[in-house]
Formats: sequence, structure tokens, C-alpha cells
Amino acid sequence: MDKSNQIDDSEVKLLKILDKWHKPLTGLAEYDSKLVWFEAQLETRYILYNLDEQQLLDCEYWQSSDSKWTWSGPVFESKDVVGWFIAKNNQDFV
Repeated sequence: MDKSNQIDDSEVKLLKILDKWHKPLTGLAEYDSKLVWFEAQLETRYILYNLDEQQLLDCEYWQSSDSKWTWSGPVFESKDVVGWFIAKNNQDFV
């Protein structure tokens, strides 16, 4: 990943986890006052993706629903990367 779009992990707020294995793997986060999708790439590296209007609606419905509603996450035609971060100080991601 390009260093130019690296984000300080303290600027990312985890909102809801879709999948985890000892740590969050995918889910919904907030960055720069916007809802974004995150995916773990390596042990501590996460990539943030912009969400289009339909994906935002789906994420908001999922976020407000109870855990009985199963969902595999937003469908991406192509992924618009917001940036990436290494989880060091953000306890939500480590």
C-alpha cells in the first residue's frame, strides 16, 4: 500500500463487526465523519473503502438490526479505497 493514503488508526472508529477471528476482520467504521467499510489485510493492517448510496443503506439497516439478520457485507463492483492503517493504538482493532 502507498504511504500517501495511510491513516492514523486513532482517527477510525469501529461501529460494528461483521466477521472476526481474534480481531475484527470486516465491518463498519467511521472515518472523517463518514461511514466506511473495513477489511483486515494482514495481521494488523486494515483497508477502508468508500460506500455508495445502496451500500450505505444496507450497512445502516444491518447496523440497526438485531444479530439474527445474516448478511455477508456490501457487494462491491469495484472498491474505492479511502486509505489504510496499521492498528497500533486503536484498541477496537487490536
